[in-house]
Amino acid sequence: MGNSSSNAGDTKGDSSNIDLTKFQKVHKNDNRENEPLLLRAGEGNTCPAESSSLSAMEIHDLIQSTRLEKAYRSFIFERQELKRQLEENGSKTPSMHLKNKEKDLNLLYKALRDKMMSVVRDSNNEQPCDTELLVKVAQIIQEEEKREKDPGSGEWSWRDSWKEAVRDGVKAKIQSVTLDTKEQNRAWLAVHLGQLGKAVVEDLENVKNNLKKCYHPSFNVFNTYVDSYHQAIAQHLKEIYQKEIETKDSYALLKWILNDYKSEELMGSPTLQPDMCDNIMVLPLEDDFLNQIKEKYWQQLKEVFMNIFRGIINTEQNNMIEKKEPEILDWYHSEMHHDICKALDEYMTRIQEMNANLEGKLLCIFLDELQCFAERFGNDFEQWYTDMSEPLCAQYQIAHINSFISIQEYLEKHRATSAEQVEKVVQKMDAEVNKLGQTLMEKFKEKTEPNFKNLMRGRWISDEPFREIMNDIEVLSELCQHMRPPYKQKFVDEMHYFVAKQYISQMMTSRWSCGRRDHERIVFTLRRQWGVLYENFENMSSSMNWVYPAGEHLVDIIEKKKSEDIKIVLQSLVKDYPDISRKHLRAVLDFSGKLNCLQKWAILNHLDNLHQNPVHAESQNQKFFSEIPIKKIHCFCCVSGH
Repeated sequence: MGNSSSNAGDTKGDSSNIDLTKFQKVHKNDNRENEPLLLRAGEGNTCPAESSSLSAMEIHDLIQSTRLEKAYRSFIFERQELKRQLEENGSKTPSMHLKNKEKDLNLLYKALRDKMMSVVRDSNNEQPCDTELLVKVAQIIQEEEKREKDPGSGEWSWRDSWKEAVRDGVKAKIQSVTLDTKEQNRAWLAVHLGQLGKAVVEDLENVKNNLKKCYHPSFNVFNTYVDSYHQAIAQHLKEIYQKEIETKDSYALLKWILNDYKSEELMGSPTLQPDMCDNIMVLPLEDDFLNQIKEKYWQQLKEVFMNIFRGIINTEQNNMIEKKEPEILDWYHSEMHHDICKALDEYMTRIQEMNANLEGKLLCIFLDELQCFAERFGNDFEQWYTDMSEPLCAQYQIAHINSFISIQEYLEKHRATSAEQVEKVVQKMDAEVNKLGQTLMEKFKEKTEPNFKNLMRGRWISDEPFREIMNDIEVLSELCQHMRPPYKQKFVDEMHYFVAKQYISQMMTSRWSCGRRDHERIVFTLRRQWGVLYENFENMSSSMNWVYPAGEHLVDIIEKKKSEDIKIVLQSLVKDYPDISRKHLRAVLDFSGKLNCLQKWAILNHLDNLHQNPVHAESQNQKFFSEIPIKKIHCFCCVSGH
């Protein structure tokens, strides 16, 4: 090789070369198995092996021009020549010429390896790929693997170098995929991941259909590329995660990792089968890294839900400030529950797209914030209700009652996912509904209280206060028509119960009696008014019909003139309402004003006897008279006994 040198000598000779004819058709019928493939005649058996020495520069030029087959034949010739010369030199110290020659061959050996690895690295990034050149690279690697234990054959592993070149090529492919900034594209990460997935599939298809056949099966080419993509993508995602990641970006990243990567759009693509095994389809990320992404996403969702709920409160307050009447869709309607349910549905759908059983975690985050929202809502709107005028205030209260009821019903479909937490939030919603309903009821009580007090003043029963009461009932009844069940029934029943108690309590707290002159007119008025109340609440579908007989029984007692007749009525009264006491009965007898003290005493004793021998009706567990206060009575016959 003139002044050039060569690598360490070949100690194995031609007999150590493996036969690659199994996967190269051009050599299928070549039986010279003991002759190195690249040292045989060239393609078509017309090109003889190198038989003359080339300079180191000439071999180097062949390497740089990727004429690798000729360069390798020349390199092998020089290496064998060096081996022969070293053997002839024996135990003598090698001359400077031999040392320089060995040094030159080592440099050429490294240059050859670098050029070959460059070919491998670029093979999946060049279209079309020079498959003939890649075949020669694979052959040279196998030839050199046979000599890897020979002196001077290099300190590296050719197969490891090849794998490293594959990884470098894969990294280059990933880096070539466009990655915009969020300023350039709001959906920068989702777009990038979509393009990355497409590039990976296209590259692996190329590996399967074109590159794989350039190698001996022992290279395990396809799986090597897949493993390289796993490692490179995992590192690439870590680098991306260092950027400023918003909620939508965390979602896109998680979805791509947990679902898209192994889907038919990517590693599970039918075009990669059957080479792609199930056990190599999943991206092998470190658990800590994946957990970091998840935790960040959960915190971001917490902020998202907080902002959604804050926006809902602001919208409702603005509507109330602007005095917009709630929309009526069968009942008073607020967009509040629609916005809340839509928020969970939207993010639940996204979570389900990840296909990673994360619905429970999302639901817990949502329910935590929903419970806080209910508390904030109650606190914020309490003052707003106070400042609003009727009936707009009542309309909003009912609209909000309806919204909370709708939310409760909506949450039922998620009970199976998180039963305990759903129940906790449902109970909180119940509390808010009851709070709103009680606020509405208290306003009704406050408004009707003066008219109830004026109902039985002096020696008459006034119709004017009663008409005012009925007007208030009708107004609230009309509003209740737009209240959602089941709370509507509860509210109507409570209103009916309150009105019945208030009306009857007036008989027991009034400081005057019917007397004889106005007795019949008063009885007539009482019976008529009580009937009007009953009819009104019956039209409202009240389920408190069991209170109606109370008024009828009491009016019958007031109407009767004889003690024995009163005792007969009393039997029915006690049967229906066993909680009536001596004080309640005495107040009714006083209001009647037709009996003396002895007669009252006899009737009260009869009440005691009935209590001692009870015959109760179905309403025996219902409290009615025990909830009605009575005036303080000083008569002995009233305070004796029960």
